[in-house]
Amino acid sequence: MIKKARFQRDPQVHYVETGNKSFLKFLDMHSSAAQQHKCFKICPCLFSFKSSLLYYNITDPFTKSPRKTMPESPKPNSGKKQSPSPIRRGGSGKSASPKKSPSPVRYKKGESPNRRSKSPPKSGKGRESKSPSTPKSGRERGRSGSTKKKKEVRVKSPDTTEDGLKIVKKRREGLTIIPVTLLGEKDIGELYLSGNNLTSLPPTIMRWTSLRKLDLSKNGIQCKGPNDFYGLPQEMGTLNNLEDLNISECNLMYIPPVIWQLTHLKFLDVSRNKFNILLPEIGNLTSLQKLNLKHTNICSLPPEIAYCQELEEILLWGNTIESLPETLTEMLKLKTLALNYQSFCGVIDEHTETMYRKGQIITQHIPGVVFELPCMETLDLENTKINNLPDTYNLNLKDLILRKNFLDSLPSSVYNLNHLTLIDLSYNLVKKLPEEIGRVVSLEKLRLDNNQLTTLPDNIGLLHNLEELDLASNQIQSLPQTINGLKSLKYLILEKNQLTELPDEICELLELETLDITENKIHTLPMKLHQLVKLRDSHGYRNLRRHGLWLYKNPLVQPPPNVWRTDKPEKIFDYLKKLAIIKTENLQRQKILVLGETQCGKTSFVRGLVHHKSILTKAKTDKTAFVEQTLWRTENAVELIINDFGGDPSYTIGYPLFLDNKAMVLVVYDHSTYSTETHKSAIGQWIELLNQYTPGAVIKLVGTKTDLCEEETIDETTQLVKDLTEKQLENYKNKLLKEQKSLETEIAHVRSQVSSDGNQDYLQHLELQKENLENLIKHPLKMLPDVATISSIDGLPGVSDLINSIELMAIDTTLFPHAQRCIPSHWNNLRAELKRQEGYYLKLEEVKEIAKKFDIHDQELEDCIHYLHDVGEVLWFHNLIGLALILFHKPRLLVELITALYRHDFNSFLNFEKNKVFMSKGNLSPKDFSEAVEIFQKNGQISRPMLNCFWFYQNLSYDKLNELLDLMPMFDVCYTVPEPEIPKGKIHTKPLMVLPWYNQEYSGTDLTEIWEDNKDKSEYTVSLSYNFPLGLPSGVFERISATMQDIILERIDWKDAVYATTDFEKLLIKRSHDNELDLDTLTLTVKADDLSNIECLIKEATLIISKVLVRTNGLIWRIRADKNLWKNNSICFHP
Repeated sequence: MIKKARFQRDPQVHYVETGNKSFLKFLDMHSSAAQQHKCFKICPCLFSFKSSLLYYNITDPFTKSPRKTMPESPKPNSGKKQSPSPIRRGGSGKSASPKKSPSPVRYKKGESPNRRSKSPPKSGKGRESKSPSTPKSGRERGRSGSTKKKKEVRVKSPDTTEDGLKIVKKRREGLTIIPVTLLGEKDIGELYLSGNNLTSLPPTIMRWTSLRKLDLSKNGIQCKGPNDFYGLPQEMGTLNNLEDLNISECNLMYIPPVIWQLTHLKFLDVSRNKFNILLPEIGNLTSLQKLNLKHTNICSLPPEIAYCQELEEILLWGNTIESLPETLTEMLKLKTLALNYQSFCGVIDEHTETMYRKGQIITQHIPGVVFELPCMETLDLENTKINNLPDTYNLNLKDLILRKNFLDSLPSSVYNLNHLTLIDLSYNLVKKLPEEIGRVVSLEKLRLDNNQLTTLPDNIGLLHNLEELDLASNQIQSLPQTINGLKSLKYLILEKNQLTELPDEICELLELETLDITENKIHTLPMKLHQLVKLRDSHGYRNLRRHGLWLYKNPLVQPPPNVWRTDKPEKIFDYLKKLAIIKTENLQRQKILVLGETQCGKTSFVRGLVHHKSILTKAKTDKTAFVEQTLWRTENAVELIINDFGGDPSYTIGYPLFLDNKAMVLVVYDHSTYSTETHKSAIGQWIELLNQYTPGAVIKLVGTKTDLCEEETIDETTQLVKDLTEKQLENYKNKLLKEQKSLETEIAHVRSQVSSDGNQDYLQHLELQKENLENLIKHPLKMLPDVATISSIDGLPGVSDLINSIELMAIDTTLFPHAQRCIPSHWNNLRAELKRQEGYYLKLEEVKEIAKKFDIHDQELEDCIHYLHDVGEVLWFHNLIGLALILFHKPRLLVELITALYRHDFNSFLNFEKNKVFMSKGNLSPKDFSEAVEIFQKNGQISRPMLNCFWFYQNLSYDKLNELLDLMPMFDVCYTVPEPEIPKGKIHTKPLMVLPWYNQEYSGTDLTEIWEDNKDKSEYTVSLSYNFPLGLPSGVFERISATMQDIILERIDWKDAVYATTDFEKLLIKRSHDNELDLDTLTLTVKADDLSNIECLIKEATLIISKVLVRTNGLIWRIRADKNLWKNNSICFHP
């Protein structure tokens, strides 16, 4: 009789929960923001980088910048101890005699040693980082070495200005006061004090009479009122040579009044402060040329700003501007007024917007002063919901951006602007372009895409300086012959129109580099197209834009397909498929995932692809083990890496670790046995898996073993596959829409009552699920319509066509936009260096050190690792706690470790007579072996001797095995149990690692007896449930079971339930399915004699459950719980 194990949490071992990682900037670049954070004690040393690490104890994986750890919420002190170890393991203990048979073995606290972990923690520790030292100053002087009189030239030294004044840099040095030595300096021309802890400047700064530039940004300069001279003293007003002042990011509530006395200022930066209003005194700064007011919470400008007649640039980004003063028109030098003009249409509701779109109301919400600034160079009114543009008098206007509005025409005054270089009218309602457009001869870019144009005016040919003409997504039927006048034209975009032919005159545009006629009705191409010598490539990209000649989606017959598939004028697009692949720039290696049930022919198919010959597998003895990785390079130089997944159910728990929505997915099925009855196992289960874990993935169906089919049935079966697959996808979409409607109804009901019952958390939970649902509807699986039918016998029928299809998929940027990108050569150098490193994994800190050799840092390093992961060179689980700080630079080794634990051939492997490893490595007798195997097969419990045998071929040392014991629970597929210091009893039956996936016993009456036996009349019982309308995927409950080890002391596991205890509470998690409602449910029940303890444990448990659920991208759930739990914020519905 096998006894289930009940595990305890060791009170001597400390545990911690790690939070999500994010990438932040260095603390010393945000000292002013840090001062306002509630968790800080402001002191001078706090803002040095080294000291800040004492307060920020998590280091960003890429920037070494400390990350603020945000507490989830205060929890009642339940007496549980936590430690810095991320290991998921419960306490171990002495075995207790069972209460009744079959009752589980109970392990008491205190027997387990504290094993030190060599695996990296789930949350990284910040390292001390030294600030870069100030460069040593050097001196260079101008010399006159000739007897002849020469004009003396003053050479700028690294620490002096051009006229010989000193440049002093004291950035990020933790200064709280100006050093006395610095106050005594003379001839200072530029002084940089950013990133310190200064709150004020002394009056003695008046000695710096030569000072021209002063940078005080990112300090704590104080100003508590409009007349407060504490931060910047009144004596500062005597600095008559000061021209450039930067006090950005100082958390100022008021602009220091002394600034209004600095009448010689030319550049003033007060951005990222909080003063909310710009005082009229700004008009005192009559010499001001540039004013930076970004992110200052102001909503308008004072009329007195017009006194700043020298002002050329006003930056207002990040503010919600509600009005502008009419006096702006008097500013004759103002070239740039940078603000978000969309803020003017914030009060427009949907009804008004509809009337604007239909032209029933003329728009007037953009201030008229905007169109009267004579020196304005750029006017960006994108998406401001205007349907009317007044006459504009911006005589120096260069860029006029009006995209995404409701305009059907432009005022005639626009065509009189002689400096205009850009008109962007895309995404409007323009039906006709007037002949006056020919008057704007300075125009260089004209964007009219996504309008309703049917023709172009003849005067379009007068735009001799035009370089870009975008007419995409219109209804143009023909081009005027005068188009040959566009002699400077480089980009002509005509995609998605109604063109039936191209005029011969288009061949005279000799500067043309891009001609896009995609998705038209063109049957023939002009014979002189060869004159366009600068059309050097086809169907390519440059700077993320289509480049070259694009002909797709046209019914071309002349030249025929075998002629126009070339890149040369005399042989246009010869063999389109091959040339499109060869000429596609920066095509990177792509990943192919091969999924299918066991024995469907996946491996034989993959071997045929790679080796170009038939290599059949040997029936059941040659099954794929978990994941087999193969590199494949096609004859046309398309490089791919194939991940062939084993189809045995044993591997289901591990699939999510290796699925990738950027990969090309081939779902392989046996075409010879396919039917309506087998659809679920052959194709349906894999579509469900991809819907759950990789929504939006690209899928192609591949039917194998067509040699076993009657020839006339192949097409019939193919059509059946298409019909049933389409039906499955349609049913899934209908489920999503039904759930969306249900959620909207419930949200409306809850919102109507939230003010009375305070159920705000529940409303947020529903809205988050609605957002996830909308994302799933928006990004369905991309199922390619064609089904490939092949055979792996000699000759490989159908495989050649499939290879061509795969190659075209690989270069299709609509399917795989990430595949075509320019990769720096030093990224590949880093890849090679990583491969030379020893071990199963590298800590991210080690990767950073290696990357420094190739000058790869911060964001570039992150992009590089993402790229290496995408092409299959490394594995980086950046969204898994703990594993985000680890890089698996040799994926094969990780696959081997997991394959040794999850394998389809355990029946043959667990053979004591044939497999001598159990006797030699495990030191097991036949009886011991039998007992160890039984607890593994029934409860998923693995003892140390058995684990040594499972990982025998990895040749692990004792320390390395312990290191992996710390690592493996981070994958959420298992948990570990600490061993006692002095082993007692039978070591071969003492669980060291537990794999919930292998637990075969269901709870039944056993759970009922245990739950009732522990019932106490004085206890409270609180339950909540998770409903999964789209189903609960296999493996999710097992991952929840494994991660729950973090918060419990004792446990009993079943296939469908976990019973556990903590210091004060009893906890039950149970999975069930309602056949009548077709609904999967996860129920969480907690008992305790104190309601506060119950709520504390529920908060911890729901947090763990949420962390597991959110990693399943296609999962939708609703939490059903008592209103009091929601009111008391006792449910963590999102990590």
